[in-house]
Amino acid sequence: MTAAQHAARLDEDLQVVTALWTGTEVHHHGRYHDIDGLRLAATPVQQPRIPVWIGGDLRPPGVRRRLAQWDGACVFRERALDPDDVRDIAALIRAAGRELAGYDIKVSGNQDRLAEFAVAGASWWGRWIPPGRPDQTGKIIADGPPGQPELSWPCPRPGHRGLQAFSRSRRPAPALRGAGCTAARWAVSAAMDGLRMLPGRRLA
Repeated sequence: MTAAQHAARLDEDLQVVTALWTGTEVHHHGRYHDIDGLRLAATPVQQPRIPVWIGGDLRPPGVRRRLAQWDGACVFRERALDPDDVRDIAALIRAAGRELAGYDIKVSGNQDRLAEFAVAGASWWGRWIPPGRPDQTGKIIADGPPGQPELSWPCPRPGHRGLQAFSRSRRPAPALRGAGCTAARWAVSAAMDGLRMLPGRRLA
């Protein structure tokens, strides 16, 4: 398949899977899927549905279109994203007539600029831990998120929850000070034994 065909199939796949998540009978006749009366009995608990984050290179028009259609961004460039890239994504969402509330923008790298990312509109900072020994992975998790929790972090927009870092480790969460900001926790999604892990820091 060509890159364009992969992209077209992704768009159709997303239509199908989100329709199945509703628990109603799905009738879909597209280029890649032909479905008549299929129903998913085990529907997601999360409502209105599981959020869909779009990945890929930030620059191509197709990726930018999907970013405006779905629920979050976990995109990349030829370099680490910076706050200007976050503002670019936020502008895309607003240009589509949507609010940033409820939309997640995940970034990585530039961990010394977490406060700038939060002000620009990012909601997650994450890192990829390469496959390795479980004890090495465990140490990274136990060390907690990067950054300096003792700083005062701004809350960039009214009702914004402020800079956060979600935690599932046993380590107590450090407090992040700032008007309207809440405590920090450390997010880890994945498993041990050579699987990818994404320790993340929720910024907003």
